[in-house]
Amino acid sequence: MGTHVESNFRVTVQKMSRLIFALFIFGVFQQHSAYALTINVVGPDGVTPVPDFRWLVEENLTKASVPNVPADASNLALSFHTSYMPVVAAGDSMDPARSAADLVLDPAKRYYVSVLPRSGYQMGGAQIAAGQDAVTIVVNRDQVPTAQISVFVFEDNQPISGTPNLPQEQGLAGFSITLKEAGGTFGQSGGQVIKDAFNNPIGTTYQQNADGSFVYAADGTPAVQTLGNGFVKSGPDGTVLIKYLVPAKYTLEPDFHHRGHQGHRRLGQGQRTGLLPGIRACRPPYRLRLRPRPQGHDRA
Repeated sequence: MGTHVESNFRVTVQKMSRLIFALFIFGVFQQHSAYALTINVVGPDGVTPVPDFRWLVEENLTKASVPNVPADASNLALSFHTSYMPVVAAGDSMDPARSAADLVLDPAKRYYVSVLPRSGYQMGGAQIAAGQDAVTIVVNRDQVPTAQISVFVFEDNQPISGTPNLPQEQGLAGFSITLKEAGGTFGQSGGQVIKDAFNNPIGTTYQQNADGSFVYAADGTPAVQTLGNGFVKSGPDGTVLIKYLVPAKYTLEPDFHHRGHQGHRRLGQGQRTGLLPGIRACRPPYRLRLRPRPQGHDRA
């Protein structure tokens, strides 16, 4: 009986020793394959360093879009993105005990790093490719620049190209453009936007210095030059510029039943709106395409 117990004990010890050795070898190889991350944060000029920031690294579980690789269930063409991104680590650039240099990342995985400067700059972030060991993140200064939308409403009589064929397709004047919060375009609408980033009606213009900067009033807000009325219309050439917007997601709705334009309707899958995924400063022009309404149709 004693010999049997002793034999079982020896077998157990041998198995444990092998397991410990295997884990040790695995850990050694893991340490050689893992890597740290260097995070560089700079201002909008791409040069000025921003040294004081907090950082957060998450595993990027979105579908990787690889050029020239056919669509299948592994990429975004045929399936949804994963919504949960596991937090890997968080730290502080000014705290040596929470430095990004101590990160241990898997070279086979993709990551996303977010940074939040303590003062003077806005939050920023960047994707980390598999095996990438350094990243430079550009952050905007406070105050965040306002956004603008350049719209061209034109008569799309030759719709194949999807772009205005000038001089045949001329701009359409006098179309009222309704701006809506498009976050609700995927569900409940956020409603019409009638005020700009400075809480004045859309269409308001502001006094500016020779260098293009704002002239500020006594309360610290940009000084108004001409107060708008919250609505905009396409000009004589069919264009309109909606300025001083909060960077966001918007929907544009042109007034198809404006007097003098009863014979036009929107082109494109019967939709009456144009969804703009994200509006930033200096965004390229957005075109509203319209074409003559077929005979016998009394609605757009």
